[in-house]
Parts: sequence; C-alpha cells; structure tokens
Amino acid sequence: MKRIRLAAAVTAAFAASGANAQQAFTVRIGGDAYFETAAVSQKRDAGARATEFAERFRFDVTASAKSGAGLGYGARLRLREVGGPSGLSAANDYDRAYLFVDGPWGLVRAGVTNSFNDEFNFVARPLDYLVTPLPDTGVDFAAKAPGSPILASSPVVTNIAALTLTDNARGSKLVWFSPRVAGLRLGASYTPQPFSHGQDIDRAQNAAPGFQDVWEAGAHYARDFGGVGVAASLAYMAGRSELGGQAELRSTQAGLSFSYGGLTLGGGYVGRGDSGLSRASAKRSALKVWNAGAQYQWGPWSAGFGYVDGRREGDQNVAADDRQRFWSAGVGFAPAPGFRVGAEYLTIRFDDEAGVDDRARVGLVRATVAF
Repeated sequence: MKRIRLAAAVTAAFAASGANAQQAFTVRIGGDAYFETAAVSQKRDAGARATEFAERFRFDVTASAKSGAGLGYGARLRLREVGGPSGLSAANDYDRAYLFVDGPWGLVRAGVTNSFNDEFNFVARPLDYLVTPLPDTGVDFAAKAPGSPILASSPVVTNIAALTLTDNARGSKLVWFSPRVAGLRLGASYTPQPFSHGQDIDRAQNAAPGFQDVWEAGAHYARDFGGVGVAASLAYMAGRSELGGQAELRSTQAGLSFSYGGLTLGGGYVGRGDSGLSRASAKRSALKVWNAGAQYQWGPWSAGFGYVDGRREGDQNVAADDRQRFWSAGVGFAPAPGFRVGAEYLTIRFDDEAGVDDRARVGLVRATVAF
C-alpha cells in the first residue's frame, strides 16, 4: 500500500545524566477505503432485499526510527470505521495497535496484530482481480439475509470457506518474522486470550466456548526461476480449549502458486479437524476447505476466476456435513495510482446437512482507494 510519508523530526534529550539524544522518528500516515454494491438472486430470500451497499474505512499511523547500531523500532495504530445491523452499533475501533523491533534476527511485534500466517504469508488462489482487500464479501451478501443458511453459525468459525487461519482473532499477541533467506521466511505467534486486547486483562479459565494459549508456526517461500515465480506456504496453529468437553484447536494451512508474466495459478487448503466440537458426540466431521484459481494482469487491468469448496460439521445431532461451494469471476481496473474499480460475479451453492439447502447468485461492483 502506498502511503503518504510525513517526516516529523522528533528530537528530545533525556533528562537523565549521560543519556543520548533520541533518534528522529518518521511518521507515516496512510489508510484505505472501499465501497461495494451487490445485487443478490437467492432461492431462500423470504424477507430479504435484493440489493445492499457496504463500505469500510481504515486510517493508519506508523512511527518508526532506527538506532545508530541499525536497530529498527516503533509503533503502529490502525483505526477503522465499523458498524452493526441497521447501524445500531456504528462506531470506530482499532484492529492494529502494536510495538515492533526489527533487527538481524528478524522482526518482532507485540500487541494487536495479525499472526504470522495471516500477515500476507499465506499462499492461496490469486485474489488481486477482486479489487477488495476482503476475498469473501460476495458470499457475505448471500449470507446476511433472513432465513438464509449460507454461512450458518458454527461453534468455531463463521465462514465455512475461510482462506486463512484466524482463530486468534484480535487478541494481544507476540509475533516473530524471520529474515528471508534464499526465498524462505519462518515465523511464529502466541496469543494468550484471543478476545482480550488493549488494557483488558482476562485471566478467566472457562469464560466461554473458545480457545486460549493459541500458538502458531509457519513458513513462506518465494523465488523466481528463469522468469517463473514459485510461492508456497505452510502453517500450523493450536490452542487449548476453554471447555473440558470441547475438542482443542488444531489447524493446518498450505498453499502453492506459480506465476509467469502476468499469469498466476494457485490454490490452497485449510483444515481445522474437529476443533471446537463436542467430544461427547461421535459426529465430529472435520472442517476442510479447498480453493483454486487463476488470474491474468496486463497494465492497469486484471481478470481472474476462483473456486472454493468447504465442508464442516454443521449440527452434531445430524449425521452429515454442511457443504459450501462457489465460483467467482471478476475484473479489476486501476485508472490512477491508489484507485481501483472492479466487478465480481459469484454462484454459490450451500448443501445443508439437515436438508435446508440454498442457492445464490451475486453480482458486485466495487471501488477502492489506498493512500
């Protein structure tokens, strides 16, 4: 993301005897915003509108400095506009607030931030053609309607077609990113309480269904071989269950992609096993999601398509699985630096284990600005 750089010379002397002058900080101000409109044709659409708008705005501030010995350090805050149903909970909050230190051993972040794998270190189907930074909003438009079982609620996840490991939410965490050597980068993260951040201190053992002590280890590889780009990733995440009868978190993600010129082919897999399901039931079907796709970029244009197929245990009282599949095709155009527009079309099929199936077709038009 391109950012407007505001260089602010912040020079102060420590009061303590013998202290050196503080290094000058560089303050970068940036952000991004998107707006999208969707039209939905759906089998189970009783009480649901056919059209709706959605938007998001994020404002980012990063202060960084470097010591005389070459140690980088600083802090970052990202504010965002959020809202709930009918705008009842419209407000501002933050989804990034962390300190960082960068040295020869790698980068460490402490605070509210993504885990290693989610911080652009996962490989999946190519997504640039979608324009929006969120790859599944088209499915969300089909889900958020009265009586629609698409993306029905789950004990663990809210999206059966998730592309990344996100079970550590926005909890305060420690994350380590290694330097990249011969194309390989390693990383790890630890989150004590996934839903505790800021000045909240939560030491409760069994507050609610969910996980504690979530840890992750991962690797990302990217190299170019004679004009052919190869990228691969592998990550594993685990966590302790807060409830004695709930299966603990065990998640794996892997992906592989190839690129040549403007063409990219790729796919990925996410598996969470029976994480979060009741151990007392014999019906504990594993959650697993496959995705694959292709895109082509030429000049300011990009076009692509993707396929996602996910299965999970929807109701442990029923001996079957929920299954969600969708095809996505879209095109994007960048008329100016930092400004993109695009369109996407999806066909979505949801097969409910209890027989309450649904089908939807969604068309979207989007605009994004990144500064």
